[in-house]
Amino acid sequence: MNNSLTAIVNQKLEEAASGFAILSALFLRPRRLLIREEANGDFNPVDADAPTLSTQSTRAAFEEIARDKNIDLRLNENHFLVRTLSLPSGAKPYLDGIVRSQIDRLMPWKAEDTVFGWSMMEDTAQGLLLYVAATQKSKLESLLSFFKDIPVKSFSCHVVVRHEEKTQTVPLPVLPIAFPSRPTSSTILRRVLVSALSATLICHAASLAAQSVLDADLAAIQTETARLRAQELEAKKPLSNETDPIIAFAARKINQAPLVEVLNELARILPDHTYLTATSIENQTIHIEGVSTDVTTLPALIDGSTFFTKATFSAATTRQRSGTGEHFRIDATLAARGASTP
Repeated sequence: MNNSLTAIVNQKLEEAASGFAILSALFLRPRRLLIREEANGDFNPVDADAPTLSTQSTRAAFEEIARDKNIDLRLNENHFLVRTLSLPSGAKPYLDGIVRSQIDRLMPWKAEDTVFGWSMMEDTAQGLLLYVAATQKSKLESLLSFFKDIPVKSFSCHVVVRHEEKTQTVPLPVLPIAFPSRPTSSTILRRVLVSALSATLICHAASLAAQSVLDADLAAIQTETARLRAQELEAKKPLSNETDPIIAFAARKINQAPLVEVLNELARILPDHTYLTATSIENQTIHIEGVSTDVTTLPALIDGSTFFTKATFSAATTRQRSGTGEHFRIDATLAARGASTP
């Protein structure tokens, strides 16, 4: 009984602490301060009480208005190269990887020396349109040097892009940076008040937990009894390929090639002008989606592999908006394990 009481009291204390953490986040959340970079290089806080800052401004002036705030810095697009990237709608789940793989082609710098971000401008059934903004890491570090060691709560950086055919301003997240905050006297006072309120809530939660010990013990016994009965009934059921997961897994492993081998085979047989946007396997059928400049040859190439048979188009092909290829969907049957070659 004492062990049960201790466990329930600890649980109630954790619940009270979690609830109070939520209240603290709501009432003590630091204010957000938006700062825009002007064309002349000055930084302009979007706040009626904040002065315009330039690279010649004193550190003390900025620290006073930025202390304990969430800083959102919007940089001028003149520091960045902005490119558009058109993709098929099926590529939506893989956008991060696709954009990262295209950086070397879109930008004049190596990917490891580049800071970049992207934003989706169009998402239609015909395809996706992305804006990609990038610059060298060293240049961005130089731009942010003015804000180093500022006692703010958090710091994020965006670039504002205005496209020739678009009138709206699009923020692109480029390089979120966390700056350690230094507690002020008001912050310390708030923490003391929070601690006092936490102690009150913990005491109240402990008293409630003590009153509910007997009910909690009874509920735990009933739950454990039901679990043991269910295990006993399950153990009495006869095993088969359909009901035993171990037997079913062993059968699939024997009759079907591993997924890694299937993907390696697709990478080997598909031509360089073809890339995949999605693959999935249902029973013995593999569904393949992608983009190619010569879709008519793909079923024959897939059928020519010992891993696949009966490769056919499962939907009509559609030409990409960018004119760089056609989107295709092909279904094929996976060959039996013994018929494939590693």
